[in-house]
Amino acid sequence: MEEGEALGVGSGSAGRVEARLRRELRRLQARYGLGLRLQEVRWLPTEDRGLSGEVKGNTVYIYDPDPAEALKTLRHEVLDHHLTSEILEPLVGLINLQKSAIERLIYRRKEEFIEKLERVL
Repeated sequence: MEEGEALGVGSGSAGRVEARLRRELRRLQARYGLGLRLQEVRWLPTEDRGLSGEVKGNTVYIYDPDPAEALKTLRHEVLDHHLTSEILEPLVGLINLQKSAIERLIYRRKEEFIEKLERVL
């Protein structure tokens, strides 16, 4: 069976495509542990959008009008969301904590230096 056929292409049923996208999301979550915070997929096919898909909150929005491309976009969005939420955001948080600690250290050393200079002047 072709991937497009599995998506219900030709059936004219947007509901079937959206259901297939939901099943794919659940498969990615169960099999690979990806996108575990994502709860819903919405297929809103449109030709006008400069965007194939996006994640807002816990929902993946897919705009690709072609069902086979919509499936690829879903996988892309789930991977992107997983990398961002599980790797990049925690790393940025850690970097910001280190930055704050360094800023406090620099401020304290600067104040100590100023106090020493004031005693000399």
